[in-house]
Amino acid sequence: MNAAMPVCLALSAAAAIAVSPIPDRLALVPNEIVIGFDEPDAAKDWITVNDNVMGGRSVGGFTVQEGRLVFEGATNTNGGGFSSIRTRTDNLDLDGTDGMLYRVKGDGRTYIAALRNGARAGRFDISYWAEFDTTGEWQTVRIPFDAFVPTFMGQDITGRAPALRAEDAEGAAFYIYDKKDGPFRLEIEWIGTYRADDQETEGGAMPSEHAASPATHGDRASPPSPSAESIRTWATAVLSGAIERGVPRFNAGDPGACADLYEIAIASLITSPAPLPEDARALLASGLRSGQAAQSHEDRAWAYRYAMDAALERLMPRMVHSPDRSARAD
Repeated sequence: MNAAMPVCLALSAAAAIAVSPIPDRLALVPNEIVIGFDEPDAAKDWITVNDNVMGGRSVGGFTVQEGRLVFEGATNTNGGGFSSIRTRTDNLDLDGTDGMLYRVKGDGRTYIAALRNGARAGRFDISYWAEFDTTGEWQTVRIPFDAFVPTFMGQDITGRAPALRAEDAEGAAFYIYDKKDGPFRLEIEWIGTYRADDQETEGGAMPSEHAASPATHGDRASPPSPSAESIRTWATAVLSGAIERGVPRFNAGDPGACADLYEIAIASLITSPAPLPEDARALLASGLRSGQAAQSHEDRAWAYRYAMDAALERLMPRMVHSPDRSARAD
């Protein structure tokens, strides 16, 4: 662990630019999940750094509970006021992607997602920060790489440090540093990536969505209500995109990764407040239950796939071709 890291965090409030979270109705299917928490030893890959290293009084740490990383504690602004967790390893292999997706559930406070790229100021690492608000509900937060702000000793040093590029990004981290006292809790289900081309061509986001961009806190205009046709198009694109990404993983011998992608897509649709056709929603909910009760990753993937195809038939009948199980996942 870099012993100098706390110095970079503790001298002033975060200067990172806020990034708007994407509500569940705009949830995206990740291009790839780069960090998940299903493995029994997932906690060994993370460490904690709190303000007590420089005399602060905040407490915080993490546990892995039911396949989720839980970052919690209590901040105390009488000396530092921050808590953070970060990965032990730097290699994330994000080359070819356009930004990060974080599946999180917070407590209404503002958190910071961070990456590094090996850039240093003297002996100290430069950290790239992006704030995001939480609502108490599950959210998929999308952060393009150009929204991560280079910081040093808590100060924005844009123009004096290289921009963050996907091929250089490394070392995921989360911070709570919002100048408030009290308990905090952030659950992280997975950390993934996205490609802009996938979202544009597959329609992975609801109509009227704008990519999260640097913004200040405050009132935000409500997006227009999507039409029934646009909802069908969006839901179809989410399911089709998951299938396109899941099939190669299944056929490459990794049905678990395929099933995970299918489950994310289904869950994002049935928890969405967007008015999906009730028959399609019911089929997806039934498939989710069947998949979660399956005894193997292969059976789980098939349970989800059958439900997805049935729902697609209701959403866009002309697009669906029933899968042949003998042909594996496609």
